[in-house]
Amino acid sequence: MALRLLEGSTIWPGLLMLRLGDGDGKVRLVTVLPDSVTGADWRALSLACRAIAARAEIKTRTL
Repeated sequence: MALRLLEGSTIWPGLLMLRLGDGDGKVRLVTVLPDSVTGADWRALSLACRAIAARAEIKTRTL
């Protein structure tokens, strides 16, 4: 099942609180702490979330 990052997600250096939505409109809240994943996975997830958020902000500003 593919999920997308929704507005209202919080991305801090030591905590990711992700609001994830599916195609049916269901929303899940996933909390990720740095010690719950490997260091490499934390960096990859954090970077991906920041990139998605930045892309969404750019699209919003151009409209």
